[in-house]
Amino acid sequence: MVKIEFLVFGYRRLVTAPENLSLLSSLLVRSGISSVITADGAFLIRERDFETIRDLMSGRIEFSCSKPLGLYGMWKGYTHKAALLLSLALMTALVLFLSCVVWDIRVEGNSTVTDGEIILGLSDCGLQIGDLWMGINRSRVEAEFLDKYEDLSWININRRGCVAYVKVIEADVHNEPQSEISPKYSNIVSKSDCIIEEITVKSGTANVRVGDAVKKGDLLVIGVLPEEAGGGLCAAEATVIGRINDSASVEIGRSEDKITYSDRKIYSITLKFFKFSLNIFKLYGNLTNEYDIIDNEIAYSLFGRYKLPLSIKTVYCVKRESNRVVFSDDELALVAKERLNAKIAARLLDADLLKLSTIGEFTENGYYLKSDIVYLTEVGEQVGIQLD
Repeated sequence: MVKIEFLVFGYRRLVTAPENLSLLSSLLVRSGISSVITADGAFLIRERDFETIRDLMSGRIEFSCSKPLGLYGMWKGYTHKAALLLSLALMTALVLFLSCVVWDIRVEGNSTVTDGEIILGLSDCGLQIGDLWMGINRSRVEAEFLDKYEDLSWININRRGCVAYVKVIEADVHNEPQSEISPKYSNIVSKSDCIIEEITVKSGTANVRVGDAVKKGDLLVIGVLPEEAGGGLCAAEATVIGRINDSASVEIGRSEDKITYSDRKIYSITLKFFKFSLNIFKLYGNLTNEYDIIDNEIAYSLFGRYKLPLSIKTVYCVKRESNRVVFSDDELALVAKERLNAKIAARLLDADLLKLSTIGEFTENGYYLKSDIVYLTEVGEQVGIQLD
């Protein structure tokens, strides 16, 4: 087995005739040169001793030797040493540089405030992906962040390798006293014309009953406690469900202007790496008002989990055109139906539909469609009582 010293600093393999082995051994011993004899009778000697041994054996012993072996032998036999040294230097510099960069920010301890809000806030205070660790004063970033954002009461930034681990504690700012959120004394009035279908009073005195017809602004619940409850003013609280008769309509013309986009082409391509931007392609010249700009930025991640500080932003310019569209009778009815359904869906967002009837007719200019709807919804609205 070859010694580690030989492998690192280089060695050679000498081979001579069997009858010369004893003479060669004697020469090496008298000269104080270390060697290793292998099982097949070859001598392993250090590269630095080769010139001395060759002079000793010259004219005395015939021998053959190998080329330099080991790491030194590989280096000596490599023809592009300058390129190799330059590559090693660049690689070392790149590794040292990348180890000083913030590659990722991970947030712990938050429940109501999102990770994105915290990371965006940290970027405003001097810590973001792509920054160099040597240029970040973590204590200053923490203090500045807490001064700007009241939703967090504590923050700590730790470095593990190239990742910033941010631990936070949220401030208890949402549990405000009820008296600061709603008025101390209030009534409940109707938000729209309706017929009362259900009323459940938690505090206050009801001013209407089931089946009463009320108009918008009428008083539904008075902010006064009943006598059996001690009387006095209070903040009225109740659930009032009313039946509302309403209608929605649309009118579509035979023709209308429709915006379309065509002639899409790439305006620019930008490669973003850390905080550096490189323009790969860009069209120069001013665009007319006929063109709209569309930005599309693609960010990359490793295995779908680790965000990389690399993205490609592509900017497209598309030509905006206004075309006159003429509807047929069938198209008129279909378009009117879709737009009316969208109106009704928005109207019934927090309501229960009871009845729906629709009529439609062709007009001189297009098509008219109307729906009469009956639905149940919450109609109570709290209004504060002003005291002199």
